Amino acid sequence: MSSARELRPLVRRLLSDAFWTLVHNAAAVLGGLALVKLISALVPAREFGQASLVLGVVALPTQLVASPLLPAHLRLWFDHGRTESTAEFLRAIEPALLRCAAIMAALYMAIAIGYRIARHHGCLRLAIPALLLIVLTPHVNAAFSLLEARRRYRDLALGQTLARVAPVLFLAGLLALPLSRSSSVVLAHALGLGLVFMV
Repeated sequence: MSSARELRPLVRRLLSDAFWTLVHNAAAVLGGLALVKLISALVPAREFGQASLVLGVVALPTQLVASPLLPAHLRLWFDHGRTESTAEFLRAIEPALLRCAAIMAALYMAIAIGYRIARHHGCLRLAIPALLLIVLTPHVNAAFSLLEARRRYRDLALGQTLARVAPVLFLAGLLALPLSRSSSVVLAHALGLGLVFMV
């Protein structure tokens, strides 16, 4: 009887965590479907191809540079999380995140210049929204990993859901502006991460 009472809080927490994970997964699927529907209806295939290439090139330095940084960031949190506040911890790792973003930006620009030499102008033409996305990515990923380390799964699910849904909303608005469609797609992703970072 006492063991059942001891398990109740654990079961409640497990159900709560499972619910918020389900919310995130459902939002990711629905946000992805809405984004594909919006893009396929309003963005010509050539411009979507340019935007996809840029987003892929952005993903490469993210995987090469930011991904190894996050496990190190989590190890630091577990070492210092009991003695430092979250704000102090984030201030301490900010220089590392900025260096990470600078390295990622340099890699992106090197790839973009390489594409330019090969007569593909898209990566260089979309450099400003791509660089904005590159600067925001390690910061948002660090915030997500910190939420996970602190077991704040509801906040994590809400943040990740916002990161999936916000680009759809931004893209709908950006397509009404006199921007190229490919710029709108990349900028919508950057603005979506920016919103998550500010929240």
